Amino acid sequence: MKHATPTVVLLAALLTFAAAACNPATPAATPEAPAAPAGSAAAGSAAAPAAPAADDANYTVKATAGELTQGAPGALTLTIHPKPGFKINQEYPWKLTVTGDAVIEPSAAELPRDKWTLNDKSGAVEVPVQVKAAGAGKATGSVTFSVCNDSACDVIRDHAVAWEVTAR
Repeated sequence: MKHATPTVVLLAALLTFAAAACNPATPAATPEAPAAPAGSAAAGSAAAPAAPAADDANYTVKATAGELTQGAPGALTLTIHPKPGFKINQEYPWKLTVTGDAVIEPSAAELPRDKWTLNDKSGAVEVPVQVKAAGAGKATGSVTFSVCNDSACDVIRDHAVAWEVTAR
């Protein structure tokens, strides 16, 4: 039994190293974007103001919306950019879930990896929506994705996102 202790120590060290290499990060949900101040959009424009980007040490998440008109289709966009030294993990099963409100309704509640445009520098997905009414509205959701550097990958699960919109 003299040699059992070094074997156990070696096994524990290998397991610790393997767990550290995976480095799964599940950050707390970030606050949703605040409502835009009244009158911030150009006169007569129904384009939604750009939501502030959610910043993390390894990535930035930005939710934006195009011009929205009642009774017409529109689109919301979610873009993720890795910070310097990181890249998009294109192999990870990216997913966005989204819900609307009385103003906008997403065409799909879930957008899996095959709906995303992914490259080393960004991940982006367009969410088709139907604009049901004029006025202020909001869509909310959560995104699961991954960014990597040369030594490890961060897996981000259920990162909260929101789009504040104004439809005419």
